[in-house]
Amino acid sequence: IWLRPYLLPSDGLYRFTFDGEVNIAFHTTIANIGVITLHSYMIKITAAGLYDNSKGGQIVQLFNSEDLTFEKTPQTLTVHLRDDLTMQNNYTIRFNYAGQIRDDMQGFFHINYTDSDGNVKFLALTQSQRTNARSIFPCFDEPALKATFRLQISRPSIFKTVFNAELVRSVSEGNGRALDRFSATPPMSTYLVAFMLSELESDSSGYLTTIIRPGYVDKIPFAYQVTARAINAFEELTQQNYNQLGLPLMQIVGSPIFPHTGMENWGLVIYKEEVLINEPGYSDGWSDKQLTLNIITHEMAHMWFGNSVTMAWWSYFWL
Repeated sequence: IWLRPYLLPSDGLYRFTFDGEVNIAFHTTIANIGVITLHSYMIKITAAGLYDNSKGGQIVQLFNSEDLTFEKTPQTLTVHLRDDLTMQNNYTIRFNYAGQIRDDMQGFFHINYTDSDGNVKFLALTQSQRTNARSIFPCFDEPALKATFRLQISRPSIFKTVFNAELVRSVSEGNGRALDRFSATPPMSTYLVAFMLSELESDSSGYLTTIIRPGYVDKIPFAYQVTARAINAFEELTQQNYNQLGLPLMQIVGSPIFPHTGMENWGLVIYKEEVLINEPGYSDGWSDKQLTLNIITHEMAHMWFGNSVTMAWWSYFWL
C-alpha cells in the first residue's frame, strides 16, 4: 500500500484527500476465474492492471472503466477479465486511486485538538473495524481473508507516521515531504490495518512504545505498567510470547478524539487518551484506574484472541 495524504492548508482543494496505490498478490487454486470481486468504498479508481508474477510481472490486462463494476450496497468492486486466470498461478492486481480523509471517525479520518499553547493541531489516523479498510484501499475486506501488509506513506515532514509494523527507513522527498517505508505485518485481517500521522510524542522502552500529546507523557506510567504486566500475564496463560505471534513491537497511542475507548490494531493499539492518562489528584482515583485496567487488559487479550486467531465471520465476534 502506498499513500500520499494531503493534510496542510497549503494543499488547497486537495486538503483531506489522499492518493493511493495498492498491489494485491494472490494465488489461484481453482479454474474458470473470469472475474475478481473485492471491496471498495468512497474510492475513485484512476488506473488498474493485472500482472502475471510467474512471468516476471508481465502485463496480463490493463482495465478501463467498462471492465470495472461497482455495487453500492455491498460496497464491492468487480473486475471483469478478458481471459480466465490460470489455475495454480501467482498474480498481482494493482489499483491506483484517490480517496477521502474522512471527518466521521471511520476509515482514514482526521481530527483536531488544541495544544498546551492554544494552537489548533491536526492528526490523521484510522479505524478500519469492521468494514472501513475498503475506504482506505481496495481489498478483500472480510475477517477470514488474511494477508500480510506493507505500507509506504508520503507525508508532510512536520508529521511522524506509525504503522502496525516497524519503520524500515524514512527518506526526504523534497518540498517539505518525506517517505516512510514499513516492514510487513504478520498475516492478519484487514480490519486490523492501522496507521497514524501526528505531532504526538513517543517514548520507547524495549519493545513497548507510548505515543501521546507532549503534555501528558508523565501521566501515563500506570498505563505503561498495566500494558507490560498484561502482556506478561497472557504470555504465561497461553505459553506463547507476544513476539512469537508475529510482531516484535507494541505501540499504545492516546488519541485526543477516538470513536472507541480502545481498538486492538495489532502492534498499534489506539485508545481515547483519557483511558491512558492518570493525572494525580484529578483522574487517578480507583474508578479511573479500574477503567485503565479493564480497557488495556481487554485490548492486550486481543493480540492472542482476535488478532492471531480470528473469527471466521462477524457473527462470531462475541467470542
